[in-house]
Amino acid sequence: MRLGRSSRAVWLILAAACGSSDAPSNESPASPGGNGSGVAGPGAPAATAAPSSTVTDVVGLWAVSGSDARGSYSGDVEVRSSAAGLSFTRAIRYAGVTVEDGRELHWLIRGKVDGGPNATSYALAASLRRIDFIAKRGGVVRGSNDGPIALVGAMALTGKGELDVSLLGGGISIRETWRSRRALPSEPLYVDQRRWMASHDPPTASEKQLSFSLFANYHTLDIVKPYVGRADFQAAQHGHFVDPSDLDFYRQNPNALRVVDKVIDEVSLGETRARADSFRHTLARKAELYDKDIEERFVDPDLGMIPEGGTPGAGFAGHGPSGDGSLWTGIYLAGQVYRHQVTGSAVAKANVVRSLNALLTLQEITGDWSQFARTLRKPQVGIAPQAPWHAGTGSFSQYEWLAGGNNDMIKGLFYGYLMGWELLCEGGKTGHEALCARIRVNAKHLADDVQLGGSNAPASQLTNKLPAAWLAAVVAEDATDKLNYQTKASSYWALIKSVLPSTAVAGVNGRVEGSGAHLESVSDLVAMNLAKRMNLGGDATTLYRGHIDQSYKVIERQRFPEWDLLKAAFGSGAGPSSPSVKLAVSRLEEAMVPKVSYNIDRTLNPDFCMSPYPSHPWKGDWMQYPQADRTDALNSYPHFEMEVDILYWKVGNSYRSTEGYEAPGGDYLHLYWFGRKHNLIAAND
Repeated sequence: MRLGRSSRAVWLILAAACGSSDAPSNESPASPGGNGSGVAGPGAPAATAAPSSTVTDVVGLWAVSGSDARGSYSGDVEVRSSAAGLSFTRAIRYAGVTVEDGRELHWLIRGKVDGGPNATSYALAASLRRIDFIAKRGGVVRGSNDGPIALVGAMALTGKGELDVSLLGGGISIRETWRSRRALPSEPLYVDQRRWMASHDPPTASEKQLSFSLFANYHTLDIVKPYVGRADFQAAQHGHFVDPSDLDFYRQNPNALRVVDKVIDEVSLGETRARADSFRHTLARKAELYDKDIEERFVDPDLGMIPEGGTPGAGFAGHGPSGDGSLWTGIYLAGQVYRHQVTGSAVAKANVVRSLNALLTLQEITGDWSQFARTLRKPQVGIAPQAPWHAGTGSFSQYEWLAGGNNDMIKGLFYGYLMGWELLCEGGKTGHEALCARIRVNAKHLADDVQLGGSNAPASQLTNKLPAAWLAAVVAEDATDKLNYQTKASSYWALIKSVLPSTAVAGVNGRVEGSGAHLESVSDLVAMNLAKRMNLGGDATTLYRGHIDQSYKVIERQRFPEWDLLKAAFGSGAGPSSPSVKLAVSRLEEAMVPKVSYNIDRTLNPDFCMSPYPSHPWKGDWMQYPQADRTDALNSYPHFEMEVDILYWKVGNSYRSTEGYEAPGGDYLHLYWFGRKHNLIAAND
């Protein structure tokens, strides 16, 4: 048997790559000697001898079709020339093949093309990743030895002006013809937009020496020790990976999954689905889906509280109470107020009424106005509550309540009461007089009776007394009450405004703790909304705007969208053209719908590095690993590559998570509808 010139070249390259002169052992049984695409298998005679070619003969956009073990496929391949040389991008879609919940399967492979200016054939090389961020899914488990799979092969120009192509490796066999060359489009088939951005300036030598000395014992922990000698660990430069790649593809193909430069299995499909579930919907559609899920599956109408997450797809009974329910419910309620103000939705208004009743109940159920509950739950049949849970009595017997309302939870009451009052009561609105009366009574008790922070923490008490008295003055109906509480608030303001700059968000080693930053954003939202109605001292609005600006200087590179939007709404230079709006939108685009967790372990990836500093260092318990796990990644990642949480924005630099958890999207809804109300986010975004 005589081999044609092009087939001989292809065969010799493939045989050398596979280390044998025999047929490659990793050839797919589904395509012995060919795949129906018109490509001859190794050893088959070529139809025509291949002419020599120039780069201009192979550069272009080619059509491809064929079949493999999954089925038939079609698509495009572009061959481009650049200063780095020739490269190819192969993008196919399988016909009639669906994965996950019925989505179309696409596969994109990029690689290099090597060959001289008058070559008869070109060598191809590509690499398919196996390890990325999901460690286990279904029956597939990733391990540290699961390195990338190398694909090698060749392409040769035939006498018909087509390219015979083969790519082999790791059990993958691709043999096909690239036909019908066209001019390259202005936009490539795929653009890798993943990039790294620093979250702070590099530390000085003295700063690093001081911090490394402080955490020297932390570096001896077994989980940290392997990273200490790495250059990136020693540089102590934290940052973020940002990756909007394929956003446009998923907006145009919402029912697709496109696996990019990876093998196709359950793990890579999960990683691909996480990205698709973030990008395939517009921001408006995400809000619609989150709103629907919260109304139908998360916020039990008998409770009105935002619950903890639970089993993906579970209904009301599958979600237990959140210990921080007061805060999350206040955030959700505010988002529903903004939603109603933007859309006029009657459902949003009903949601406000329901959750406002729940927040008011947190104060009323305890029987002691000096304390308030953190959250509510339904009584457990046949099981008496154990402290810190307590049974409600009288008109509250349908609830159990969790003791321990604190500085964090009271912010949910401040924000929820103020926004509920704005929607239902302000300006003499009618129809909800009973709720409005309860807001006034409860606000007075917040100002008069609740003591938080302890006797040894007068500053902490003051930061609560100011908004409590301020709120009571704003919502008061009686003129005497309004004057009395305004006088109290003014006296607190006179004390606190001189130290207000010292309460701005602060960073440690270039990082900001997400939960604290979020709480400070809520405090500033409350203050700016109160100041709009009662500008204490004539300067409260100005000074809180300065407080927002000061905090934002610290936090602007931390990718906290609540601060990006707060700055754009109330800071200096506020408005839709504020650069921070684009930053916020990029983070909202990363939020998955539904917001479900995956089994993530980034330590398997050789690119991963641990931070040289523990998270929450002020707690002083970083040596108590694993009981207190204060380890942190050097970098953060897009939300769809990280754990999910009831508050996405506090996830920070986590690097592990377990699957089987779905959280409500109240955090997203709050920011989305806030942005819409302040004309920072367009309806068609």
